[in-house]
Amino acid sequence: MQYFERPSQPPAILKSPLTQASRKSMLEYWLIEPGRRSQTSVPIISVNEDEHLLREALANLNRQRCAFCEASDRLEVHRFRPAGNALPMSRSSDAHLYYLWLADAWQNLFPICPGCVPIEPQFAVRGSRCPLPTREQVEAYVNSGDGLWQFGMPSEKAMLLDPTEVRQFAGHLIPALDGGLLPGSTRGAYTIAHFDLNRGERRHQRYITYQQRLEELRSCTTPSDLSRIDRLVDFATLEFGGTWYLLLRRLLNHLPVNGIVRNPTPKQVGPALRRWAKARDAATLLAQAHHMLQREDARLHASDKQAMAPEPVVESITAIHIRNFKAIEQLDLKFKGAPARSLARSEPLAPALVILGENATGKSSILEAVALTLVPAAVRNALNISLAELVMDPAQLGVDGGDQATRAQIRIELSNQHWVELTIDQQAHGHSSNLDNQQVPVFAYGAFRRFTRTSQRTSPHAHVRNLFDGNVLSNPEPWLRHLRQDRFDMVIRTLREVLAIDGDFDVIQRAQESDILYMVTAISEPDGAFRFNRTPLHAVSSGYRSMLAMICDILKGLMNATIYPGFESFQSARGVVLIDEIEAHLHPRWKVQVMSRLRAALPSMTFIVTTHDPLCLRGMEQGEVVVLQRIASADSQAQRQMPITIESMADLPPVADLRLEQLLTSDFFQMLSTDDAHADRRLARIADLMAAHANGELSAEDERVLQDFNEDITNALPIGSSEVHQIVQLAVGEYLAKRRAASSQRLRNLRQAAKDQILSALERL
Repeated sequence: MQYFERPSQPPAILKSPLTQASRKSMLEYWLIEPGRRSQTSVPIISVNEDEHLLREALANLNRQRCAFCEASDRLEVHRFRPAGNALPMSRSSDAHLYYLWLADAWQNLFPICPGCVPIEPQFAVRGSRCPLPTREQVEAYVNSGDGLWQFGMPSEKAMLLDPTEVRQFAGHLIPALDGGLLPGSTRGAYTIAHFDLNRGERRHQRYITYQQRLEELRSCTTPSDLSRIDRLVDFATLEFGGTWYLLLRRLLNHLPVNGIVRNPTPKQVGPALRRWAKARDAATLLAQAHHMLQREDARLHASDKQAMAPEPVVESITAIHIRNFKAIEQLDLKFKGAPARSLARSEPLAPALVILGENATGKSSILEAVALTLVPAAVRNALNISLAELVMDPAQLGVDGGDQATRAQIRIELSNQHWVELTIDQQAHGHSSNLDNQQVPVFAYGAFRRFTRTSQRTSPHAHVRNLFDGNVLSNPEPWLRHLRQDRFDMVIRTLREVLAIDGDFDVIQRAQESDILYMVTAISEPDGAFRFNRTPLHAVSSGYRSMLAMICDILKGLMNATIYPGFESFQSARGVVLIDEIEAHLHPRWKVQVMSRLRAALPSMTFIVTTHDPLCLRGMEQGEVVVLQRIASADSQAQRQMPITIESMADLPPVADLRLEQLLTSDFFQMLSTDDAHADRRLARIADLMAAHANGELSAEDERVLQDFNEDITNALPIGSSEVHQIVQLAVGEYLAKRRAASSQRLRNLRQAAKDQILSALERL
């Protein structure tokens, strides 16, 4: 890291209509009535399609290099101070506002490589954060339209090193010969951890670069080679130039050559090296200094604790492997990788999975397997489940009198090569992982998610037992009533993301004179006056109450230090939420938005849910939906011992691009028609109907079905031909008849065979 100057004038892109509109949306939020603003999440500030232009402007700041690790790499736009929800959060209802007003300010934007992008929106300060800007200051900034914050950057003691403010890094960062960076100060330690400057790839790059330059330096001991020193000390233009200077600075301190000053400035390094190169025993002196530097590095590494910024509490799930668990002989599920960060979303959504399938395809079993594997032993024991009974029973898969499997195994792979594994046999079970003392918070809910009128005592398994026994959830109102005000506002900000599906509200108030919580909505009268409607929280719809109870159960658990040590905010909290039949109790309007709303409310939590309803697929992307089906093992490509197996379908269409009609009739739901189930069953018999028609044995109702089918075929063909029409009829009819019970591989073969028959018929015309 090294100092570079930022031009005083912002680039033209920050004056574009799109970026001005972005700042205006920030201002609209800033001007919300303070009570409501404290219970409303900060907006996502984005520069949309203009981001590549801003990226180009920022890349020029540091000669196309990352501002923090100095690598010549692909660059992104980084907000040095987070655009809201900066961690750690203070005990204030306005803590989420830091540093929203600087989201698009020129002084807050830096070029960053993907590897340096922080995991969390951390921005620690020594002492208190700066005062919030006034309404007038924010309005003046937005109205100026140029993206330049005119009122000075926050007056606070930031723990992170800013390369446009800090000019001397020698007291903060100590580069070692092996490419590692050691902290020379508390700020240095925070900066190294925050930007992950010692990640393996970058550390190795620095090591190789240092070794190459040191080797070149060894050859600069003759007059003809002295000119090469100038290139080696042109720190501003060199990749890793800042840390290379700091390494040379350390090396020169060990060179016993007259006239070489200790701790030279960048401009003094070149003359010092020239003086060394002219020494009679220059090579020997350099070798001795190199050896002393190695010994010094060893001492520094031994004393380096690097404990200033702890690792994330949990990881994200990347894959689930299940063997011989209940009715699942073998199943492997992979999660889509997290999307790249951008200004459109400073914190990417965590992985999520929606599991579809008919009854008895193992959807609930997957959730149970994940929960039992991830929860601590105390929770597993408190559930009082006979684990031995969960080992696969062959009778459930078509084998009468077969021997029960000897062992069930569930392995969950996490990011950063971490994993957790649970094995179960008839006598005992074993649990292992490489997470050390970390744990993944788990919240699990079955299809029955009602709550009692009273609050229940907290137990070790309180947040997962509903999945296993349908136990009612605790009434959230007593918990909400007794929260500290800043925590209460934080909870309502998160609840609003989901509960606003039924219509937005202004605030949720705790009545002083009673224990009732009120949802307050301002209604505008014709004369411009406002009337406030106060609805008791317990009077909302059953679906609303069900969702409220579940989300509050999650939030309550996250704020529990036993379940989630080090909790700071719901936006950064990481864990796993399991929900069976997520559509239960929900109005269609809720079903369409429930997944996108849940993921917006808890963007770092991994959601794994099951559903029968296509409406719940809205908000999911390619690779975030799996379809399970029970098929004959002989029809599967995988090697199975049981005659019936559960398979995850492959080659599913992109769910985000499908209309509801297409969703229903796609492989996601294996429905042939969206009219009704009776018509769906008749369409599956098209091949039989065509044969019956040839024999004159069709009923009037079946005749209509076949006629509609023929019209669909006729309308789809570009030209008319009775021969082609007949071939297409037969090909499509055979495909529809066999499609429903087909495995993924057989479905591909059926689809291709039908296409080949139709193409062959058309080519003969």
